Amino acid sequence: VTIWGGENGTGKSLVTGQVALHLAATDQKVCLAGFEMEPMRTLGRMGRQFCGFDARDAAGHDERERAALIDRYEDFRDWTLGRIWLYDKQGSVKWPNVVAMIRYAALEMGCSHVFVDNLMKCVANEDDYNGQKEFIDNVTAAARDYDIHAHIVHHVKKPATEHAKPNKDSLKGT
Repeated sequence: VTIWGGENGTGKSLVTGQVALHLAATDQKVCLAGFEMEPMRTLGRMGRQFCGFDARDAAGHDERERAALIDRYEDFRDWTLGRIWLYDKQGSVKWPNVVAMIRYAALEMGCSHVFVDNLMKCVANEDDYNGQKEFIDNVTAAARDYDIHAHIVHHVKKPATEHAKPNKDSLKGT
């Protein structure tokens, strides 16, 4: 289990998306559960990372370049088949459902990596330390039992000052 901690807006989801692409490129099956971003938006971002180009910028290019870009995005679409799955749920979700999704991804889809973005969407309250502990304990057990790697995105506390650097004590909760 890896905890990807950081402040809001620092690129945790961007980085974990890139890691997921790399894992998929090494023939590992990946499942992403992003409770704050719709799957199409996640795929759009990953498509830009894969292609190295933003399709929304295609208007400034000629017809041949636009066709090449469309081909590249179609390559990405085809490449993801059998490699990347997305759990389509936005908003809060009860942590037992997340653990069940992890189990399903491992057993039915053959995924070796599951990304959960983020912990606070799986536990009711920021100060529910027992709920957070129970969730992480169950994710850890699922990772061990199903021989997978679980990646959990987690937000850190707001720093005391703008220049303060986060450390292990900056993680919210237990």
